[in-house]
Amino acid sequence: MSIFGAALRMGLSKRLWCHQIMLLREFEIGDEAAIGSVALAAFKQFESFYADWPAMASNICRMANLAKTSELIIAERNGEVVGGVAYVGPHKPKAAFF
Repeated sequence: MSIFGAALRMGLSKRLWCHQIMLLREFEIGDEAAIGSVALAAFKQFESFYADWPAMASNICRMANLAKTSELIIAERNGEVVGGVAYVGPHKPKAAFF
């Protein structure tokens, strides 16, 4: 069962956590560009560690693809995507990079 599935069973909304202006929620269609940009900004500091940064950056920008194989949880502040995390539960198939 997903984190959000458990929350729904407990009677909570899909918007699992809301404190002041920060919101954690499920990935939604339309988040692709925003979460890609946020992920790229987070990894930019490591650019010099990659021999082929353009290829790595291209992969990072496709963070939304993780929603196909994991729970992609989006952090939003004032309506703007500011972070995200892919959660792969126990005993679930994981990509090699996990």
